[in-house]
Amino acid sequence: MEIDKIIELIGGYKALSEILNVSKSAISNYKKRGKLPSYAIPIIVKELKSKGISIDLSEFTKVKQSTNTKTILMIICGGISAYKSPEIIRRLKESGFRVIPVITKGGSKFITPLTLSSVAEEKCYFDLFNLTDESEMGHIKLARIADLILIAPASANFISKVANGMSDDLATTIILATKAPVYICPAMNPSMWSNDIMKNNVQSLEYRGFQFIGPDEGLSACGEFGYSRLSETSNIIDFITKKSDKKKVLDLKNKKVLVTAGPTVEAIDEVRYISNHSSGKQGYLIAEEFAKHGAEVVLVSGPVSIKPPSNVNLFNASTADEMLEKCLKCLPVDIAVFVAAVADWKVEKQYPGKIKKKNNSMTLNFKKNPDILQYIANHNIRPNLVIGFSAETEKIEENSRKKLMQKGCDWILGNIVGKKTGVFGSDKNQIIFISEKNIEKWPKLYKSEVAVKLLEKVRKHFKNYND
Repeated sequence: MEIDKIIELIGGYKALSEILNVSKSAISNYKKRGKLPSYAIPIIVKELKSKGISIDLSEFTKVKQSTNTKTILMIICGGISAYKSPEIIRRLKESGFRVIPVITKGGSKFITPLTLSSVAEEKCYFDLFNLTDESEMGHIKLARIADLILIAPASANFISKVANGMSDDLATTIILATKAPVYICPAMNPSMWSNDIMKNNVQSLEYRGFQFIGPDEGLSACGEFGYSRLSETSNIIDFITKKSDKKKVLDLKNKKVLVTAGPTVEAIDEVRYISNHSSGKQGYLIAEEFAKHGAEVVLVSGPVSIKPPSNVNLFNASTADEMLEKCLKCLPVDIAVFVAAVADWKVEKQYPGKIKKKNNSMTLNFKKNPDILQYIANHNIRPNLVIGFSAETEKIEENSRKKLMQKGCDWILGNIVGKKTGVFGSDKNQIIFISEKNIEKWPKLYKSEVAVKLLEKVRKHFKNYND
């Protein structure tokens, strides 16, 4: 049976578009391709049955999308950035994905379900308590068919609800029921994004394995400048396509890599300690990127609150001494990347119990911690490639180059840190790459992009080394 005949039996283009909740142009596209989306089949059969027409549409169920086609469930929340969602859907479809839109009540105030279904050529779902939707494809089935879930834009309200396990609408219920990876693209006022409550919610979600794309820095709709804008469509598409690609470039499968990450903690007494600011994000992303390319990765981590990659060997360390000990046990390795923010100093003698306030002041005697980067870079079983990170508050090039010479490593990745930079705990980093013969100033990148860029440098290094 031709689709023309089905359209005729239903009552025309308008009638079919209404029962499927798509535009007339979407119906035209179905006709051109000679196939109907799988969700449409039971709806059409039910409609024709109500007209007294029994029809077998099994031939259309056989013409399904390629088994290689991945399904993205895209959730659109309320916010001015929702106007970008049709373009994101279009670009995802061009990249070979099937996209099923789900819109929240707030999202429907900015863009209509009809617009989304027309672009996606799929039904747009929005009502948890819609009996028809639940009988055709309930929220559990929606959660199961998704290869990944993209929330774009993600509002402050939606992020907060997901972080606290709420499921009071279709979108949040799907998130709670799915086992698919979830990617969140925040868009909100800069003050809302920087609020401590929001930071805690984001951190909680990252710990559970949710991944964030953005937000980007720029001028928000309310006129405030800061990190608030929905990430550029091209960034979202690039991120999704890279993450969903199952073909691994196993060009490092014979390499063993050591990565350090996070802070170290040096006890003063049994209650207090000194440490450095570090979320561990950059080191964890580097470890994950190397593992994706086939390397055997050992991650030695200080205390952090983020979930480690599943494909690395994790060793936890608290103090600088412990971290050095764990690193030495991992040798020999081919590559060592020292990202950890190791405390330079520790108290000469840890006080038992808790120091009581007896005077208006007190004096602590400190001694130097071992320099892990320098120690490994000059070890008798030194890795072939030793890479260090240099966190600086000023004179980044001068200080980083000095460290390169003093430590004896091959490369230094310097970055400016401090309160004004917002680097600690953020998703972005700005790197100056320094080797003996080369200096490169990298643009401000997502930390995931820094990991990719570093990996490319390593791949090129070993290619040239082997040649």
